Amino acid sequence: MIPLLIVDDEIASVKILQKFIPFKEYNLELIGIAGNGSDALKYLNSSNPPEIIITDMNMPVMDGISFLQFLIDCHPEIQVIVISGYYNYEYTHAAIKANVYDYLLKPIDRKKLSAVLQSCCEAIHNNKKLNILQTSPRFKVDIGLYQSVLKYTANLKEVLEYGNSENLDHELSLFNRMIQGQKEKGLELYCLVYKTLTDSLLTYCVENNYEDMTASIPENPADFSWETVYQLICDIYHQCLGQIRSRRMSSSTNLIVEQSYQYINNHYRENISLEMIANLFFINKEYLATIFRKKYGESVGQYIIRLKMDDAKKQLTYSNRRIEEIAEFLGYSDASYFYRQFKKEVGISPKKYRNTYSRISTSN
Repeated sequence: MIPLLIVDDEIASVKILQKFIPFKEYNLELIGIAGNGSDALKYLNSSNPPEIIITDMNMPVMDGISFLQFLIDCHPEIQVIVISGYYNYEYTHAAIKANVYDYLLKPIDRKKLSAVLQSCCEAIHNNKKLNILQTSPRFKVDIGLYQSVLKYTANLKEVLEYGNSENLDHELSLFNRMIQGQKEKGLELYCLVYKTLTDSLLTYCVENNYEDMTASIPENPADFSWETVYQLICDIYHQCLGQIRSRRMSSSTNLIVEQSYQYINNHYRENISLEMIANLFFINKEYLATIFRKKYGESVGQYIIRLKMDDAKKQLTYSNRRIEEIAEFLGYSDASYFYRQFKKEVGISPKKYRNTYSRISTSN
């Protein structure tokens, strides 16, 4: 007979499955009912482990996604059928990744369930004929330890998202301490840790369009000691954090320089300077000067002067304001300095510019 396990915390769903599953027709044996992935452990490690698992996704203690990931890593030989009360992209994606036999929505369709079970049973019989069903599990670790690995992996992902190098070192050291405390698990455990961490990091990099830091590391950590593997993990996580911080700094810098540019446009008539703007946006003035010139092709000072001179030319052309008033309006406390700067930038004095380009009569 083919041992089958149901993993679902809803009594009604379990009753429906028991009624709908054609046990005799497909020679199936129900070996147990578990309320969540953690409870399923005793069946997975029993003398008669399941060859088919029908599992819900939305469960307490250990949800369906974590349970599927555990089955991928530790029991790839089991045929899995997923059932769910509603369509959920994350659930569906996890099911596809786990290579489940099918994904059925509640309320369960009796004919579909029967057809899927028939296909599973045929696959099991064919595999038995080819002597490939009872493959060795990739990792022999219990669900509790597996959940700890997933927890630490999630914590590291949080650090990448929100933390710094010190946070990362702290979290990695905690991870290392946990592994050192489980040394009796040996090679199986740290191969699992290595795979889980690198898979998580690869997924994070792909989802956020970062460079894949895992591409250059060895695929088989079994060839190395845990100390070597741990150092590899530390290195790639720090490289990824460096890439993330660099992008964020670049993004933050772009925002600051754009805000500085806009501030100058709004306040160039005041007595503003590079140092004052840098202090306003909490940025080093030399750094602001460099990135501003790189983005806009001229220095902060040159840009301020250009705006002042363009404004002065318009006022000299279209207003009757005295030149001294224009100078004061543009933030110059010394009119003679305004004269000198205007002549230097425009090539002629303010008075000559007005005489040449004025569109109205002026007393100056």
